[in-house]
Amino acid sequence: MIRRLLALAATVAVVLTIAPTASSAGSSYISRTTGVAADAYWTQVDGTPVGTSPFGNVHVGWLNAYETSGGVGDAFVYIIDYDCEPGQLPGGGHGEESGCTYIGERSGEGFGLEFSVDKKLQSAFLRGTLTMRQGGGHGGPGGVVGNPPVDMTWTGSGNLIRTTSTYRYNDGGTSYTDRYRSNSRQASLGGILGPMSFDPELSGGSISKFSAFSKGRTP
Repeated sequence: MIRRLLALAATVAVVLTIAPTASSAGSSYISRTTGVAADAYWTQVDGTPVGTSPFGNVHVGWLNAYETSGGVGDAFVYIIDYDCEPGQLPGGGHGEESGCTYIGERSGEGFGLEFSVDKKLQSAFLRGTLTMRQGGGHGGPGGVVGNPPVDMTWTGSGNLIRTTSTYRYNDGGTSYTDRYRSNSRQASLGGILGPMSFDPELSGGSISKFSAFSKGRTP
């Protein structure tokens, strides 16, 4: 769910063109969205004893970055913090059942960052500074808790994955058609996000290029 929300943030904020039309018979609109993006997920294990850090010692994170103009992009990040006994990892939910104690959540963003995606979706990088806030999906973000640097790389692997979906529906007499297409490639992560790095056994991501088409018509 979290990754879907981050992807949605990319979709609605990239390149959007809307062409409304009207006639005596009704009205309609057409919108097109295109862009490139990279997403990441990871689990960071600090190796410090339980109770020694206000942010815990294990951190589960997601990040989504998307290009807003040539070589420039925005990014959104979400992290859940736990305190775990040695050798334990969160097993879902708040993690208490797996030897871990839920500590809290952090969310953040960065705007106008260095961001670039290879045309063949074989590599990408993100560089700049993020603003992190306490809190996340429950009640909204709180105060700023840090401004960590980010210097991440994606290295694509495997074949391109092509996805196409079409959705048609009616609402109050207006008919809608939404179509989404994407090419993506799985990727390994490198670099840092603040004090966190990316264990290849506990991290991964993808690089993608997408387009979305939407139209609506009222008789």
